[in-house]
Amino acid sequence: MFSIDNNNNSNVGKFEKEVGGAPLGTIAKSSPTFQKLRADRFALLKKIRAIYLSAGVAAGLEIPTKFHRTSLCKHACTGSAGVELNLLKNANKAFYKGLQTCGSVWTCPICANKIQEIRRQEIAHAMSHFYSQNKQAVMITFTFPHTHDEALKDLLKSFKDALKLLRKGGTWSRNLKKLGYMGLIRSLEITHGGNGWHPHTHELWFIDENLNEKEFKEFILSKWFDACNQAGLIAENKQDDFLKHAIDIKFNCSTSDYLAKFDDKSHWGIDREIAKASSKKGKKSGKHPFALADEN
Repeated sequence: MFSIDNNNNSNVGKFEKEVGGAPLGTIAKSSPTFQKLRADRFALLKKIRAIYLSAGVAAGLEIPTKFHRTSLCKHACTGSAGVELNLLKNANKAFYKGLQTCGSVWTCPICANKIQEIRRQEIAHAMSHFYSQNKQAVMITFTFPHTHDEALKDLLKSFKDALKLLRKGGTWSRNLKKLGYMGLIRSLEITHGGNGWHPHTHELWFIDENLNEKEFKEFILSKWFDACNQAGLIAENKQDDFLKHAIDIKFNCSTSDYLAKFDDKSHWGIDREIAKASSKKGKKSGKHPFALADEN
């Protein structure tokens, strides 16, 4: 049994070695679309750097770049050797060597893209493995009602409490055993829209391929309702809305399933939904933090 928290960086280096030891991001594409996306990410990093520098100045720091490590990502040298420009002729790609990297999935569009691509491969490999063991991948999205005046910090705390309560008790453990549960991969996603901050998780469960889908949905919804109720996340006038929208379950998922459009020419698969939440273009009613920074 295993569990992966996709918002934790600890597995990245290990998996990098397993897939061949190549540095992150060395597999290049040269299409105009890819080049534009890459240029857009660097332009966004420039905006984010400016935001953090302004915050460092406002905080009265003698060196404003110390406010956050992303301030120096792809901007400052790693040492006294200076910066080199390298060309990969076979890949038709040039890259800098000797620049600092922050390694942040949450605050840096450059590092996030590289790390999330490795995670996407890891998730795709896990799905292939468990399908070969007569299991299926089921994606469960957990959410809850919220309003525009609620602080993200408070919502995240209550959400964390609800997720702990969800998995508490013997009934939960016994049902997982019946389902042939082998583990999960979880990703936290945060958007902002008309109803304020919207934290939610995508969980990819590996369970038996033959199960009663209706009973499974009823079990998950009942447990999630009780957990959120205990965590104080359901107002009395929101109970019906909760039962309609609090969970979304997709059975027999594959990496080729199309869940949400990324742009007009490409689609979003289950592996990308889990691994690359911060890179998605959200709906008009809900924007990801990078999209909010881009508007700054």
